[in-house]
Amino acid sequence: MIQEQEKFENKKNDAFFETLSQTILEYLQNEKPFTNADFSIDALAENLHLPKHHLYYCFNTILKTKFTTVRTQMRVDYAKECLLNGDLNHLSMEGVWRKAGFSSKTNFFVSFKEVTQMTPLDFIKIHHL
Repeated sequence: MIQEQEKFENKKNDAFFETLSQTILEYLQNEKPFTNADFSIDALAENLHLPKHHLYYCFNTILKTKFTTVRTQMRVDYAKECLLNGDLNHLSMEGVWRKAGFSSKTNFFVSFKEVTQMTPLDFIKIHHL
């Protein structure tokens, strides 16, 4: 009987954390807090009024990735979106990487290449921007 109760509680907890994980991802995609270069898991916890250990559990166990990996992926995706939307017409490349939340040119170029397997300049050439 106790084992059945524990299984029920575990399933209930899993459902809670799966829903919470989706809520976190939706928040990140909709609000784009990662565009702030200082955005951290501490800031995410504060913004969502959640304990940090809940966030770590969601990222590490439910989503099976690190917070920093998700943040970098979203920053690169946002930079790509900016480039495709013509931001280079009124911003420099530095303006684009700053807008996406990167704190340095090196971090931007390394992260962009890591995520897309190409440099931002190659991305621009391929998309005729």
